Amino acid sequence: MDLAELSLNEIEHQQQFNDPSPSLTNTQLTSSQKQHKKNLKTELKFQRKVQKLESRIAHAISRKDVAVEQQARKDLDELLRSKTCDHYQSLSTRFPSSDNADGTGSNHVDVVQDAAIKEVTQIFRTLLTSIGKHDRKMAANGSTKEVQNSKARNLLQHMTKGTQTSDMFRDVAALRGYVRKKFHGRASLIIKSFSELSPEALQMACTKPIENMSVSDRLKSQNQRDIMSICYDKLSQIKRVCSIGCGPGNDVVGLISILRTMLSSKMTKPEGGADECSTEITEPQLTEVLLLDFAMKEWNEAALNDLIPILVPRYVKRISSEHCDVTMPLFSPCKGKSEEGSESEEGNNTSVAKFVQNTDIFLTSYLLTETRYSWDLFYVQLVQLAPVGALFYFAEPMAWQLHRLIRMSTQPSVARANCEHIDYSPLFQLKFVWIDSSMHYPELQQMDGRAGGPAVLLAIKL
Repeated sequence: MDLAELSLNEIEHQQQFNDPSPSLTNTQLTSSQKQHKKNLKTELKFQRKVQKLESRIAHAISRKDVAVEQQARKDLDELLRSKTCDHYQSLSTRFPSSDNADGTGSNHVDVVQDAAIKEVTQIFRTLLTSIGKHDRKMAANGSTKEVQNSKARNLLQHMTKGTQTSDMFRDVAALRGYVRKKFHGRASLIIKSFSELSPEALQMACTKPIENMSVSDRLKSQNQRDIMSICYDKLSQIKRVCSIGCGPGNDVVGLISILRTMLSSKMTKPEGGADECSTEITEPQLTEVLLLDFAMKEWNEAALNDLIPILVPRYVKRISSEHCDVTMPLFSPCKGKSEEGSESEEGNNTSVAKFVQNTDIFLTSYLLTETRYSWDLFYVQLVQLAPVGALFYFAEPMAWQLHRLIRMSTQPSVARANCEHIDYSPLFQLKFVWIDSSMHYPELQQMDGRAGGPAVLLAIKL
């Protein structure tokens, strides 16, 4: 069958029966599905080995460590030769040698990422200096860096399991330990994810030759690239941002930094050197940011009261914050909005509804897993209120809750079976693309695990 003759609906219909969906247990799979899943796991392990060696090469190039680079390239070459010739040829060109990669081993995409991460680092250090002043006052009470990190580990373990309670967020030491451990990495994740959408990154992408893909994967890859281009164009139009489950504000800082570098016209290339990115922008691109969290008061005290003055007005004109619980409706399904001054639990999210209607991008990191199976109505209503063209960024340690979101957005029968009293139809307006390590490997996107890093999903309302 010709690729053009196969519609997306037909592909989705086929995949309902052919793909080993993460929603099914092994006992529910047919023999062929079990074998397919086993093959995918083998491919995933291979990709993890490849990414590990690619990271080693990149780090060696940045450190100008020729010996480590050469050994890593040798190991990668041997690993790739175990695959088919075509697959080997497509992957082996991912990293140019430090001898011929514009003198530094860098490319335009790397330069943009590095400049953005450098900006994150500057903001992060300024934030640590600011909260460090409070920490010195608290040192007498045992709130040292070591204590903060220890308490943060305990909090993170509960958040991973979804067993966190509101009382756990009242410990300022634990929250500041969270800032030390997670702020820079989570901000950098947004930078790396959105960098992959640029035309330069897509052109450089090491993908398997299209003739090696199945018909459904070819169509899926082509469709996702089209959506990626639409999403990339939307980035330059972002003015208003909503960060849901914002924590200490790391997602917003990552977005600010990548927009200031990726979209800046001040790119220069000195003679004999790599591209350099100037981020000295006189006017902030973002006009307003809304921070939402279940523990908003606690995060304000622990970090945001120090972060916001760093960001306003240099990076963004205005930042506000509101308490928000994604396990509760965004607005009353019956009334559409709560009565003025209502303090009812059901309406505790309604104060953000007006902002949502004019928001360009929504950021959600590590929240769907923490609130597993309890966020449906909130996000259905969020998509319902959001304007056409709005972007939705999701990052999770594993892809299982993101797969669940996709199934509810593409398969009406699955959505109805999930919760009969919720109308999931607003989710049908979303189009999804993976912007993690699986983005150029359609056959691996259905897996819960990823070859490298967390699962990152981007959606756009069309």
